[in-house]
Amino acid sequence: MQPNEQKRLRHVVIGAGAGIFKLHQDGLALPTAELVGVADVNPAARERLEAETGAPFYTDHKRMLAEL
Repeated sequence: MQPNEQKRLRHVVIGAGAGIFKLHQDGLALPTAELVGVADVNPAARERLEAETGAPFYTDHKRMLAEL
């Protein structure tokens, strides 16, 4: 890593419904943040969140954490 290069911190969001995901967007937009997964029990949220974030979507948070 170069002296002026910062390591990115990997993040997941568990429970992204009811507008909660919007509360995390500013923090996830930081250059030192990397969103690596989103989990929500509502499979209808999948298409929207995958398109919005580019991160993999899971309906089982335990599976997401085990895989990531």
